[in-house]
Amino acid sequence: MDEKDTKEQKPADTGKGDNPETTEPTKLEDANIERVEKLEQLKKENLDREDERALVKLRGGGSPAGQTPKKPEVLSDIDYAKKVALGAANPLVEDGFN
Repeated sequence: MDEKDTKEQKPADTGKGDNPETTEPTKLEDANIERVEKLEQLKKENLDREDERALVKLRGGGSPAGQTPKKPEVLSDIDYAKKVALGAANPLVEDGFN
């Protein structure tokens, strides 16, 4: 065998090292950058609105107008016995004996 076959061929040294060439952004890249910036701005505005809503909720600034209170479920004795048998209802907890 020849020595040339056994040696690995090394790539030619360009003198630039590991630094890739920097290029100017293209029009498509500029458009993508603008879109990302707009999306980030929209996300920031949305988070600000959510923060404001959370503060109003914490302060109790909600209005019960137009809301109907939930009526408690009325069960017959047989239905309640079935719930207790299945473990879905605990009469001791419901009566305050826990």
